[in-house]
Amino acid sequence: MDRDLQPLFAGLNLDVMRLPPYMPGGAAPSPFFTLPAELRLQIYELVFTPFHPLDFPLPPSFLRLLPLLTCRQFYQEARLLAFACVVHTLDCTRITNVRDRLRSMHPALAASIRHIYVHTSITSFYDKMQPLRYHFDHTRDPHISLDTLTIMFNRPEEDQFSRLYCVQNQDMVLDAIWYYKNVKKVILWNIRFRENLSRNMPGSWFRVDEGSESSGPLWRLEMTQFADYSWPPWRHHQVAQAGEPKRWL
Repeated sequence: MDRDLQPLFAGLNLDVMRLPPYMPGGAAPSPFFTLPAELRLQIYELVFTPFHPLDFPLPPSFLRLLPLLTCRQFYQEARLLAFACVVHTLDCTRITNVRDRLRSMHPALAASIRHIYVHTSITSFYDKMQPLRYHFDHTRDPHISLDTLTIMFNRPEEDQFSRLYCVQNQDMVLDAIWYYKNVKKVILWNIRFRENLSRNMPGSWFRVDEGSESSGPLWRLEMTQFADYSWPPWRHHQVAQAGEPKRWL
């Protein structure tokens, strides 16, 4: 089993999983549940882990979770691992969508989520993502810690946004994501005008589309480094290094 998934099963009683399955009415148990408990967990991981996580468009999350409806025992054993492996698609077009989606989940299931995919426009990005960020910052329940956050921006028509407007919005997006907490990797799709961005964020760039002569290529940016909150603010750090007295700026 993936080492990152093992904490989800710290409180799982494997001895209970090793007991013979209970079948009402004397029905014959499924041969699957006679397999060793450790082997069943490895099978669950294979069932719910996507083979091609970057294939788009992604199907709705509930379709990838349908195997949990096989039977009650399957659900009880696999639910946490399933929610950790599946890429959950979220609709951020309305501020209340994320809040309502998480509130509808059992807290243990929501807290086990490790991968989220968001398809949105680049305008008003901060306002759309703020409800989700509260859960990344662990200031609201359920606390969520992600392995990957994938954000797919809409491809605007070439005459819909001026170059300056698009670059300014993308700069604000990069600024916002730089301060995300408890996210190991952020993947941004459909970044435009890379050469005009004023924010040189650490990360890996990949060309995904040649685009047109006027708009240029589209890029994917993968970020794995974020703000270190243990450091003093950047300006205060510079002042301290220069030996000047600190002051609020």
